[in-house]
Amino acid sequence: MTVWLACIVSVLIACPALAAKLPQSFFAIKAKIPMIAPEGLPARDADLYRQYYQALHDWDGEKALPIMKERVELAKKSMPPKIRALLLAEYAQLLFSMGDSDAGLKAAEESLGLLPKLDNQGQRTVSFALIYVCRDRFLAGDLTPGEAIQGPLFKVLRTTLPPQVFPKVERMVLGQVYNAYRERYVLSDARTAILESWLLEKPDQIDLKFESEIRLLLAIQYRIRGDLPKMEKHLERAHAIWRDLPDKEYRLYQYHALLGDLFLNFGNPEAARKEYEKGLILAEKNYVSADMRVTGLQVRLAGALFAEGKSGAAEKLCREAVRMVTDNRGQFSYEVAQAYSILSRIAALDGDREKAWKRLNRAREISERVIPADHPERWANRMAFARDALALGHAGEAAEAARQVVEACRPLGGDDNPLTFAALSTLGRAELATGKKKEGYATLLRAERIGIRQADMVQRLPSEAQRKAYLTSSKGNIELLLRAGDAWLAPGQLYAVWLNRKGAFFESQALYRQALGGETGAEAELASLRSQLAYAAYAPSSEGRNSRTVIAELTARRDELLRTLNRKNQESGRLGVTPESLSLPANAALVDFVHLGATAEQPGGYWAFVVRPHGRVTLIALGDAKKVDDALAAWRGEIVKGSRADASVLGAQARRLRTLLVAPLTSALVGAQRLLVVPDGALQRLPLEILQREDGSFLAEHWRITYLATARELARPKKPGDVNGAVVILANPDFGTTAGAGESVAASPKPGGDSRVVRFSLAPLPGTEAEGRAIRTLAGRDAHLFTGTAASKSVLFGVHRPRVLHLATHGFFLDDGDAAVDGGRRSFRIEASGNESVQAWLSPAAEPLLRSGLILAGAADAGNGNRLAAQGVLTAEEVLGLDLAGTELVTLSACGTGLGAIADADGVYGLRRSFLLAGARHLVVSLWSVPDEETRRTMVDMYERFLHQNMPVDEAFHQAMLDRLAAERRAGRSDNPFYWAGFVIYGVP
Repeated sequence: MTVWLACIVSVLIACPALAAKLPQSFFAIKAKIPMIAPEGLPARDADLYRQYYQALHDWDGEKALPIMKERVELAKKSMPPKIRALLLAEYAQLLFSMGDSDAGLKAAEESLGLLPKLDNQGQRTVSFALIYVCRDRFLAGDLTPGEAIQGPLFKVLRTTLPPQVFPKVERMVLGQVYNAYRERYVLSDARTAILESWLLEKPDQIDLKFESEIRLLLAIQYRIRGDLPKMEKHLERAHAIWRDLPDKEYRLYQYHALLGDLFLNFGNPEAARKEYEKGLILAEKNYVSADMRVTGLQVRLAGALFAEGKSGAAEKLCREAVRMVTDNRGQFSYEVAQAYSILSRIAALDGDREKAWKRLNRAREISERVIPADHPERWANRMAFARDALALGHAGEAAEAARQVVEACRPLGGDDNPLTFAALSTLGRAELATGKKKEGYATLLRAERIGIRQADMVQRLPSEAQRKAYLTSSKGNIELLLRAGDAWLAPGQLYAVWLNRKGAFFESQALYRQALGGETGAEAELASLRSQLAYAAYAPSSEGRNSRTVIAELTARRDELLRTLNRKNQESGRLGVTPESLSLPANAALVDFVHLGATAEQPGGYWAFVVRPHGRVTLIALGDAKKVDDALAAWRGEIVKGSRADASVLGAQARRLRTLLVAPLTSALVGAQRLLVVPDGALQRLPLEILQREDGSFLAEHWRITYLATARELARPKKPGDVNGAVVILANPDFGTTAGAGESVAASPKPGGDSRVVRFSLAPLPGTEAEGRAIRTLAGRDAHLFTGTAASKSVLFGVHRPRVLHLATHGFFLDDGDAAVDGGRRSFRIEASGNESVQAWLSPAAEPLLRSGLILAGAADAGNGNRLAAQGVLTAEEVLGLDLAGTELVTLSACGTGLGAIADADGVYGLRRSFLLAGARHLVVSLWSVPDEETRRTMVDMYERFLHQNMPVDEAFHQAMLDRLAAERRAGRSDNPFYWAGFVIYGVP
């Protein structure tokens, strides 16, 4: 490398302050160049050379321009490519300095076009001349020309510079990004792509601290654009670098601040608060209390506290930040504006709308005075103003602000920017508030369509908790649209939105699991963590540790591993589907129920979308949710009494439920012989088959009913499973030698450990063994029956992709009380000693997948602290680790296996969800404590049709239910569905 080139590189790297002055002092620097033309120039060009530099000495750009233009034209006719390229670069720099950006860019691109004609040294010389042009443009705030030039320069310099020199030059070029960012705040797509390319192709010798700065910059850019998965990816990598740096605390505060922003975006203020608190501790340690990094985090923390409902603590923090900033830097600062915005919401919460409006306008006044017009944070603040103005009844001002945000977001990710969705949602509500019904509903529909696209993006987030928080968040827009009915929008338009909202997190998990594949080591580690969680929950520690602490630690380790696995599979699938893409059998109807909870303004309600083949959609309002839920509660309160249930009460409530839920759908279901039902809300616990007509017949006698976790399953490609044909049966487990039927097992905890233990009361299940042997006979040589001590978790986890998996044992979901309901031999009791319920014991996580499970061999010893005994409790959390991809049928022949924690629009969290996510194509589960003998007969009947007669599994199940109903009718017990309708089947036909 020449001495000249080395000097340029060293000066620009070591003296950024000097380089930063180049655009402002272009003429001053050029004026120092002697006006004596170099030897060897043609006479005319030598004369032009002297005239050009005389004009520069005189700071006369208007005079210099035509002279340089003539020099360029002359060079094109008679000079070698290297001289032409250098003159064009000089000409470009002059044009830019004179404000003619388009002509400057054209000259620079012409110079670039000559590079292939030059040797390596010539390419390097011209490239460095163009680097000056880029730098000038960036520092002048004119980013587009620099971006057009810089990309090709990377390729040239990478191939022509010595390997040990290129990283230094590359860092110099990338350093221009910081200047551009400091001036204009937002990087264009082209510039962002350059940085991404650099990170992918970085040399072996790299300055990690510099890489971390680039990643932080990219994280901020993706936050601005709303691409939150990419934001988190770069933020996590920067964090990994910072942890090993001696001055790590300088940057770690910013990591926690941005991570808090991420959580707050996903509606998780508790997680956001924890991150802000960590960041604030670091900021206070490294900066004075009035520093904007400290006060800024105080206000962010106040926002999270307010979102958590802790308005008192939020107000205190805001006032402290305002006082600190005002005393040291004056009122006009970004933090003060944010604080006033939060204080406005607090005043509104206290009922003082006038004070709230004054504070809100003060926040807007300050923010727009201190935040540059092109800074994206201005539009985030404008969005907050629009939302709060609408809440305070100023719909006109809210609409105007929301429109401005929508327009401002176009170059910042457009529809992919979360601000666009928020702004359109606010604009639609504002239009409705001002009487513009048609425009308002159309705007809300547009917002929801954008929400679908953003949900599709968010399902690639590494954190499962973040995806769940986002995908199951506010249904505010769809609630407004549904309550409006089909008066303003077509049912098909509404269903397209609901279809992509309901069960979105379930579908996200399913798509991820389909794409995972090959991560055997990580999957094994995940299975181990899930088993440890089961042990911590049901076999309290004998080592002096509190199980609450153990559960919290294991949950954190599990979530971190899931983040790692998810990050490797960010392109696992797409969520967006349409009603037309649903694959429905010709004689079927899809009934997709909608439950909306009560609000301050509106009562809760149920709706139903009925979809027929080819995407024909009907929307029916079913009325007040309380009426439905009360009738259902009364019916379930009676059915759980089992054989003691009052048939007249059951019949009356079943007829009432049919009147409320099914009668309004009659015209939409004409011609349908099969119903595919997606339940919602409390309907997750109701088998529609038991609803009665006035003639006493049940719906089971009129329709074959199959249930779905989400209607999107009907659009998912059907991939043939690589199953092995086996029929695996686990029945009548030996629950342990230390406990007989009805005996409770407990142990004394060590000091400092658990204050209570879990007790099981387990009865043996000889009927399930008879059931298993009958199924084995039907399955023939493909059957594998495990009973007694062999009916264990270790055996179950050794099973891979069988055709059928049949589990006949005790099942449980710990809901409102510790005890499972009595009613049949397959019920049992689970209790806690001490003052806590088992549910409380599993808090604060209160994870429903730990509160739901099956009992296998050895479980009666779980309470004595024996780790082996905990292997007898199979939680729904552990089921997620089973390999059941393509398994045609899983039957959970136990009590309450279809129950779980109900999440509106996202199904039930329990065994049902876990087995479907593990890969089961069809799943038979129970909705109450089922009777032993009647269950055995139903199961054998179903498998006779399925395995021997090759009947489709859902039809085999339906016919077995009808046979059991007929048998109970002959016995005079058909009015009590306890005997024949305890099971339902899930899966795509």
